[in-house]
Amino acid sequence: MKQALRRQGYLLLTLFFVFTSLIAQCQQQTQVSGDLSFWQKQDFLGFDEVDDCSASTGDIASVWAKISEQKLFLRVTFDNMVSRKHNQVTRDHFQNENISMVVQLTDHKLRTLFSEETIDLKALSKSERNYYMLRTPASNLLEVELTLPRKINREELEFNIAVLADGKISDFFLSDGRNSDAEGNCAFVHHGNQGLTYTQVFYGNPVGQSGLDGSGFDEILQAHEATGTPGNFHMSGTLMPAAAWHNPEFNSWLKTLVSQGRVEMMTSALGQHIMPFVTNDMNNWSVGIESDMVDFQYNYVPRTAWVPERVWLAPGSYPGNGVIDWPGDNWAQHGVWGVVLDDSPHLNGYDNRKIHWMNNGSGISLRAIPINNSFVGNMMYNAGGAKNQIAGMGTYNICVYGTDWEVASEMNEHDGSFFLDNYESVLWWCHDNYPGVNVWKLTDAMQNPNFNGTGAEITPGTYGLLGGPDGYGGSNNSWYTQWAATPSHSDFHNPVWNYGYIWSDAYNNLMTAPNNDLAQLGWYILMINLHETGWHDGGTVAGWEHRYSSHIKNANVYAEAARWAAGQYQAPLAAYFNDIDHDGVDEVVIHNQNIFAVFESIGGKVNWMFYKDGYGNAYSVVGSDMAYWSETDGDYNDGSNNHVAALSDVSPNQQNAIYQVNILQSSGDTVIVELSQWGVKKRIELTEGVNFLDVIYDFYGSTGYIKSGWTPGLLDILWSGKSHLQRMWGSYGSYCGHRNSASGATVAMIFGNGGGQHNSEFEGTLVKGDEIKGYNQFKTRLFAGYTSAPAGTEVPELNTLASQNMDVFPPKLNNTAFQVNSNTVELTFSEAVDLATAQNISNYSLQGFSNIYTLTSATRQNDWRKVRLTIQQYWIPGDDGEVVVSNVKDLNGNVISSDNTASLVIPSGTTPHTIAIDGTNDFDSGTELMDVDTYTLYMTWDNTNLYFGLFSLNLGGGGDFFINIDTDQIAGSGASSDSWGRVVYPNQYRAEYAVAIEGGGGSIQLNKWTGAAWQYPGSGGANSYEGWSGNGLTEISIPWVSIGNPAGITISAHVSQENNQTITASFPLQNPVGNHPTLTHVYALYVPYIASQMPVAGMEPNTALVLPNQPPQIVSYLPAGLNQSLEVGQTLSFSITASDPESDPLQFSWFLDDELMGNEATFALLATPAMVGQKLVKGLVTDNVPGHTALSVTWQVEITGDQGLYPGFSANTTAVCVGNSVHFMDESLGEITGWNWTFEGGNPTASSEENPVVLYENPGYFDVCLTISNDEQTETVTMTDYIHVVGLTTADAGADTETCEGTAIALSGTASNYSGLLWTGDDDGIFSNPSSLSTTYTPGSDDALNGYAEITLTVYPVSPCSAIATDMLMLTVLSSPEITAQPVNVSVYTGLAAVFEIEAAGSGTLEYQWFGPSGEISGADESIFTIPAVTVSDAGDYYCLVQNDCGEVESQAATLTILELIEHVIEMPVGWSGVSSFVVPHNPMVSSLFEEAVNSGSLVVLQNYTFIFWPGQNINTIDPNGGWDAQDGYQIKLNSLQQVTFSGMNLAAKTLNYSEAGWRLLPVLNECGVAPQVLFEEVIDQLVIVKEVAGMKVFWPGVYQNLWMLEPGKSYWAKFDAPLSFTYPECTTLKTNGNNDKINSPATPFFSSVYPNPFSHVVVFDENAVAELQVGDQLIISTAQGDACGFGIISDTKQPMAFQLFADDPATPEKDGFEAGEKMLFQIFRNDLLMTCSPVFDSKFDNNLLDINNMSLVRSFKATLNIPGQDGNFNFDFYPNPSGNTLVFSGMEPPFRVNIYSMPGQIVLSATSEYPGIDISSLKSGIYYMTIYQNETVITRKFIKQ
Repeated sequence: MKQALRRQGYLLLTLFFVFTSLIAQCQQQTQVSGDLSFWQKQDFLGFDEVDDCSASTGDIASVWAKISEQKLFLRVTFDNMVSRKHNQVTRDHFQNENISMVVQLTDHKLRTLFSEETIDLKALSKSERNYYMLRTPASNLLEVELTLPRKINREELEFNIAVLADGKISDFFLSDGRNSDAEGNCAFVHHGNQGLTYTQVFYGNPVGQSGLDGSGFDEILQAHEATGTPGNFHMSGTLMPAAAWHNPEFNSWLKTLVSQGRVEMMTSALGQHIMPFVTNDMNNWSVGIESDMVDFQYNYVPRTAWVPERVWLAPGSYPGNGVIDWPGDNWAQHGVWGVVLDDSPHLNGYDNRKIHWMNNGSGISLRAIPINNSFVGNMMYNAGGAKNQIAGMGTYNICVYGTDWEVASEMNEHDGSFFLDNYESVLWWCHDNYPGVNVWKLTDAMQNPNFNGTGAEITPGTYGLLGGPDGYGGSNNSWYTQWAATPSHSDFHNPVWNYGYIWSDAYNNLMTAPNNDLAQLGWYILMINLHETGWHDGGTVAGWEHRYSSHIKNANVYAEAARWAAGQYQAPLAAYFNDIDHDGVDEVVIHNQNIFAVFESIGGKVNWMFYKDGYGNAYSVVGSDMAYWSETDGDYNDGSNNHVAALSDVSPNQQNAIYQVNILQSSGDTVIVELSQWGVKKRIELTEGVNFLDVIYDFYGSTGYIKSGWTPGLLDILWSGKSHLQRMWGSYGSYCGHRNSASGATVAMIFGNGGGQHNSEFEGTLVKGDEIKGYNQFKTRLFAGYTSAPAGTEVPELNTLASQNMDVFPPKLNNTAFQVNSNTVELTFSEAVDLATAQNISNYSLQGFSNIYTLTSATRQNDWRKVRLTIQQYWIPGDDGEVVVSNVKDLNGNVISSDNTASLVIPSGTTPHTIAIDGTNDFDSGTELMDVDTYTLYMTWDNTNLYFGLFSLNLGGGGDFFINIDTDQIAGSGASSDSWGRVVYPNQYRAEYAVAIEGGGGSIQLNKWTGAAWQYPGSGGANSYEGWSGNGLTEISIPWVSIGNPAGITISAHVSQENNQTITASFPLQNPVGNHPTLTHVYALYVPYIASQMPVAGMEPNTALVLPNQPPQIVSYLPAGLNQSLEVGQTLSFSITASDPESDPLQFSWFLDDELMGNEATFALLATPAMVGQKLVKGLVTDNVPGHTALSVTWQVEITGDQGLYPGFSANTTAVCVGNSVHFMDESLGEITGWNWTFEGGNPTASSEENPVVLYENPGYFDVCLTISNDEQTETVTMTDYIHVVGLTTADAGADTETCEGTAIALSGTASNYSGLLWTGDDDGIFSNPSSLSTTYTPGSDDALNGYAEITLTVYPVSPCSAIATDMLMLTVLSSPEITAQPVNVSVYTGLAAVFEIEAAGSGTLEYQWFGPSGEISGADESIFTIPAVTVSDAGDYYCLVQNDCGEVESQAATLTILELIEHVIEMPVGWSGVSSFVVPHNPMVSSLFEEAVNSGSLVVLQNYTFIFWPGQNINTIDPNGGWDAQDGYQIKLNSLQQVTFSGMNLAAKTLNYSEAGWRLLPVLNECGVAPQVLFEEVIDQLVIVKEVAGMKVFWPGVYQNLWMLEPGKSYWAKFDAPLSFTYPECTTLKTNGNNDKINSPATPFFSSVYPNPFSHVVVFDENAVAELQVGDQLIISTAQGDACGFGIISDTKQPMAFQLFADDPATPEKDGFEAGEKMLFQIFRNDLLMTCSPVFDSKFDNNLLDINNMSLVRSFKATLNIPGQDGNFNFDFYPNPSGNTLVFSGMEPPFRVNIYSMPGQIVLSATSEYPGIDISSLKSGIYYMTIYQNETVITRKFIKQ
C-alpha cells in the first residue's frame, strides 16, 4: 500500500506548476517561531511510520497544519533531522545532506492551490515570495507558512508532502486534511532496587564502565529533564537510605523534579521480599514504611507501586494452599491506587494497553497496570519500533515501559549496550511530537477513563527462572522452599536452623515485644534482610542472599532491647549469659537503667549497644544490621566497614576468634565482665546509673588497635543519612565519637588520661567509626547517652567525663637498665612518672653489685618515662647488679607496681650501648645522634660492635649509603678514594675499611683496602637492616674484629644518588656534596681526642670531635666595658657569646677573684656588703679540643657602699586565690640576726621566721613589710599592695521565669570575681550576647517542643583562681495556641442539635470564642459549641478563636447545612421481599427504623450484601457499620404485614459504582419506577440478570423478561460480569412528601410448602424448548423429595417460559426448598401421563444442580414416559382433586391395587382397597401420580394433595 501511495505521490509531484494567484511579501511577519506550544491537537494530520525513509535522514514522524486568515501553517516533525549525544545536538544532518521537501495542496476536486519548486532544507530559515520556512533542529521541527489564493478550510484540502534526498523521494506523507484521531500515549517506569550499601548506580561512569558510553541513573533523569517528559521512578526502601547516606544530592534532585511535576515517585515493599510467604503484618509494615519513606524523602505521597516480581504464589502450594490477600491488605490501605505488573504471566489474556481493575481479593479496588513487554523490548533493541508502537496507541490505549532502572542507564550487566541511546531517542521523539504524543505519570493515567480496562483475575506465577527448571505452576515456588529449608550460615544449633524457621522465630519474637523505636528497628532488620528472598545463582541460594538472610536473627536482639527500654526488666543492673540473637550460642548481656550492651564471644566485641533517656525514648548507637554484608557470611567487621562493632580488636587481629568470657560480678552496684584471647584481655565494668562502660585493656606489652563503629540514633540515620551526625572531638583528642543532632543521641570513646589515643577514622554504610590504639595497659570509656548541643566539637557531658581520672595502672619498670656513660644509667618506666618522686634518690637502691656506688642525683628526662641516675664514682667494667625502685608514682598518683627491678650489666670494655639490628630505632637521640641534614646519622658502640644508623632513606631506589673508616690515622696510609669511587679521601684520614650498602636486602659490603686495591667484600663482614619505602631506617653493626680491633678510628659517611657519583649528603656536615667531591672532615675517635682507646667507655658518641678542628672565637661580651662599678645590693650580669666552626660543645667558667663561681654562659654578680672594694670577674670559654687554648675576658669591678643591712624579699607568687598560701623568701643582704614580718590580711599577721608561709583568706590587695636587724642596725622595706588575693568567682543567673515561644526574654545575671562568662542553653535557642550579663534569649523550636529550657550562666575565674562558677535558671517556654483538630462541617435536620467541636493545645489556660454567621456568639466560650435545635436561620459558617497569653489562632470555618425532612413510607408483605429507599434517614440505625417490627416480633431478618440484622439471634452488624445505607439494597423477612417510614433527605447521589463483578442487591434510588432497559442502557453488556428478591419476575437481557419495571421501595438481585457504573434517570413526575410505596406480596406457591425467598435459581426455557411442548402441558421442576419448586402450564408454545426455583430458607427451621447443589428434576404431565424430561442446556448456562443466585437456560429437551403401562378406555374417574385426606374412585369396582409415586418416581404409598377409595392422610402436600392395577388394566393419573 505504501509503495502504491509513493507512486501516486510521485505522479502528483510531477504535475507541479507555479502559483500565479498567490502574492506574498518576502519580509512579511510570520507566526511560526519554533515553539511547539503554537500547535494544538486539533492541528494534527497524523503520524508517519518511523524508519520507513529510504535515506539516512529526512524520516517524517508527524505532520500538522492550521489555517488562519488565508495563511496555511504547516509543521513537519522529523525523526532524524539531528543526532544527539547526552541530550545535546551533535550534528544537523540537513546541513550536510542534499535534502529538500515539496508540498502540493489541492482541494477535493483536485484543483491545485499550491505547487512549489523544491524547498531546500539545508538552511535554518528561508523566505520566498509565497512561503516562509523555519527549521528548529533542537526539536526536529520544520515549519512552513504559505499564503493561500483564497479562503478555504483545512478539511477541504488534500496534502501531498514529499521529502527528497539527492533528488529522489525518500519519504512522503498524504492527508485528506481532516484532523487525525491518532494519538500516542505512553509511560516510563524505572525500578531501582539495589541493596542498602554504597552503590555506583546513581552516577555510574561518564563514559560507562566499559568506556563505550555514559552510564548511571543520572543519565535517565537528565534525559527526562532535557525533554521535559514525565517519568515514574521507584527508589526501593533500601536504595533511598543508601542515597541519603552516600549521595543525598541524588535524593534532592529527585525531590526537585517531583516538586516541578516532572517525576512521580512510586512505592513498593521495603526489602522487595517474597510477599506471600510471610505474614500480613510483615507485608503491611514493609509497604507502609516504604510509602512513608517516599513521602519523607521526596515530599510525595505515592499512589502507584512497583510490585516485587516474586509475589505470585501458585495455587495449592506452600504455605496454606492459598494466596495471602496481599493486593488489598498490603497496598490499598496505604493509599496505593494501582500496581505495576508484567503483562505476562500476571495479566495473561487481558489487553496490555489498558489499566484494569484487580478482581483478586475481597472488597479491593486496586488498579492493575500492565507492563507492555513488547514495548520494553523495542525500547531496548528497536527504538523505531517503540516509536511506532506509541503512535499506534490511539486515544484509548497506553503502552507502559517498565523494568530495572539499570537497564536503560546501562549499568552492571547492561553496560556497553545501546539501551541508553535508544531510550533517549524515544524520549526526544515524544518531546518532538507533542501534543500528538502524551507521556503520562501513572497517577494521572489511572484517572483517565479512556485507559480503563476490565476486571482482571491476576494469574499466579512469576519469572520463569524463579521456579528453576520447572517453570510456572506449583513448582515455581521452589526458590522459596529451597531457601527456607537451607541451613543458615551463621547459626550454631545442632541441627542448624534453616532460614524459614529463623525468620518465623524472629517474627514471633517481635510480635510479643513492646512497640517502641527499638522494636521498630527489629522490623527493619527482619524485613531488609529478607531482601529479594531466596534469590538463586546457578541453581543454589545466592551468596549475597546468604549474607542478608544469615542476619535475620539479629532482629531478636532489638526485640529484647525493646523490652528493656519499656521497663520490663526487674533488675536495674545485671550481667548474664543469654542467647539473645537465637543463634545457638550465648552472648553476654550487660545493662543498667541507662545502657544495654551485648557482647559476642566471636571477636569479643560489642555488637549492639542501646541507651534510653528519662522520657520514654530509646536509641541504638552501636549496631548496623541492615546494610549489605560484603563479608563471606560471617559476623561483623567486613571489608566494607558496614558492620563494625564496638571494641573490636583488630591488632592483634582477633576479630573472628572465640574469646574466653567470664562474668566476674553479675549484680550489686557494679557488674564486671572479662573477655580474653591471645594477646589481649579486656575488662568491662558497668556501674548503676551511669551512661558508660569502663573498659580496661591489657595488650601484654604491645600496642593494640581497636575499631568501633558508631550509629547514634540508627532509626533516624536510616531516614536522614548523615545530615544529623555531628563529630565529637575533645580537646587534645580526649574523646572521639558522633552525636545525632535530631535527638542528642551520642556515642563516644573517652580517653582522658587513661592511656588510649585516637588513631584513625573510617566510614561504612550507616556507620561512622574510629580506630583507637594504646600501649600495654590502658583504660577507656565507651559512652552512650544524651549530650547537649556542642560548642564546636565538644559537649560538656563528655568534657566532664574526660576530665575525671581514668588512670588505674601503676607504672612498671623496664627490666633492663642502660648505661649512658661512665657514671650514668637510664631507667625506663611504662608511663610518665611524677617529677618529685622520680627525682627523689631515696626511692632508688643499687643492689647486688660487687662494688659500692653512691647515687648523687635522679633526673627525669624530656621523655617523662625515662629517669637517669648518676653516681659519684664510675661504673666498674664487668660489674652487674639490680636497680630497685620504690615509691615512684605516675602522674595520677599510682605507686609503682611489683615490676620495680631493672638489671644493670656494666660490660667489659666499658660498652656504652648495644643496638639490635631490627629496623627499630634504639639509638639515643640525646647522645648518639651525630648530625641532621637531609638525613639523620646515628653512631654508638659496645665492646663487640660499632653501630651506625641512617634515617630516612629508601635504599631500594632512593640512593646508596657509604661509611668510611680510618683505623690508623697515618697520613697517606689507606685508599685515596672510597671502594665505589664516589668520593676522594683527605690525605690525613684515608680509610682502610669502607661500608657500601645499596639496598634491597642483604646488599651490605664491608670492603677492605689491601694496600694496593679494595677487596670486595673484606673479611669478617657486617650486619644490616636496610631502609625501604615502608621503613626508612638503616641500621648497621660492624664487628670490631672485622676492622682489626683498632685503638682509634675516624669516621666519615656519605649518601649518593642511586648508581651514580653525585653525592647528596655527607657527614660530618662540613664535608662537601656534589659530583665526586673530596671529603675534608671526619669524626675523631682516637686518643688524645677521646679519653682512652676504642671502644671507649663512658663517652657520649655525639661529643666526638670533628677534625680538622678550629678553636672557638669570641663573638661578643657584655658588659662591653671592662671597668664596671656596682653598689651593694645591686646585680650586674656578665655574658660571653662564642662560636665554634665545628659546633663543638663549648664550656664556660666564671671566676670572682680566682674563685670558680659557675659554668653557665652568663654570670650574675650580686654585690654584698662584704664585697666592698675592687673585684676581678673573669670568664673562660673552651671547646676542650686538645691543643686549643681557652679564651678569656676579664672585668674590673668596683663595689661601693657600706657594710650594713640591705632588706629585700620575694614570694613564690604575688597573686593568690582566696584560701591559698604564699611562701615568702628573705633576700636581704648583710649580717642579719633577726627578721620581723608583718602581713596585712594574712594569717599569721606577723612572723619572725626567715622564710615564712602565710595563708590569705579574704580578697584584696595587701602590703607586706620586712624588718631585718642585727646588734648594730635595723632596716625595713615595705611592698605596697604586694599580694593580690583574688576572691572566689560567683554566679547568679536570676530567678526562674517564663516566656512565649519565639519571644525573646531579657536575662540579667550577676557575677563577681570573673574574667569572662557565657550563657548557654540546652537546646536550640539564641542569645543576643552570650558573653554579657545582660542579654536576651529567644527560645528555639526544641525549647518550644520541650516546654522549657535550662539556661546556664557559666562564670570563669580570675587567675590564679581556677574554680568555675555556674548557676542555672529554668525558663518555661509557653506555647501559643495550636489547633490540633479542626471543626468539621455539620449537616443536620431542622429541630435537631448541631455540635461543633475543636481541639487545641497550648500553654496555660486556653480561652475559646465561637463566631457564627452573625458574628460573635455570646456564651459560646468552650471547646464544644452546641445549637440545641437548629432552625433555617442558623445555616452558615462557624469558626472558633482560641487565645492564651502567647497569642491567638483562628480555626477553619465549618459549615452548618440545614436539611429538610421528607418521608418515604414503605409497606412490606409477609415473608421475604426486597426493600430500599430514595430517602437518606436522619437516624440511620436500623434498630430504630424497624423498631415497631422488632417489638412486634414480626421482623425475622434484614440484610444487605455485607451486613445483617437478626433480632432473634441478637445479631446486628449493620448499625456498627454506619446503619442504613441508602445506596444499597436490602432483603427482609417478616412474619406479618409491616410499614416502615424513612424520614430524612432525598438521596442526592443517584449513581452506583460497582468496582467488582458479581451479585449485588440493587436499590431503586429515585421516586418513580424505572424500566431496567432504560437504567442499564449504557452498561447492558456488563449486566447478566435482574430478578425479584422473592418473586417470579426476571430481566435477563437477550434471554427472557417478565420484569418490566423496577419499583421504588423495592430492591432486586442483579448480577454483573464486570465493574460498572450507572445513574438513575430523573423522574418526570416526582412524588410528593409522604407518598407510600407498597411492596406486593410474593406469589403464593401453586402447591407444596415451598414459599418464595431470596435464595433462588432462575431456569428459562427458550422458544425452541417451549416449541417442543403442547398447549396444556404442565411443566414441573421438583426436588428429589418431590417438593415442586417450579410449576407452569403451557399456554403458548411460541413464548419462552421462566421459573425461579427457591432454595431452603435459612430463616425457617424446616427444609422448605432445594439444598444448594441439589439436582433439579424436570417432569411433564400431559393427559395424565407423567413424563421425565432430559433438558439440553445452553453451554454457558448449563447447570442442572441448584446453585443459589445462578441461572440455567434450556435450549431443548427429551421427554419419556415415567412408568410404562396402558390406560383402559373405560370411564374411570376420581375425586376430589386437589384432595384432602381421601381419594374416592368411580368407574371401577373394588378390589384393586393402588401404588402412589412421588414426582421423582419413588413409591410413597401402596395399598389394596376393598372400598372405592383410599386414605392418603399420611402424604404431605405435593404433586403425586398413582397407578391402579386391576386384572390386565393399568391406569395412571396425577393428583394434588393439599
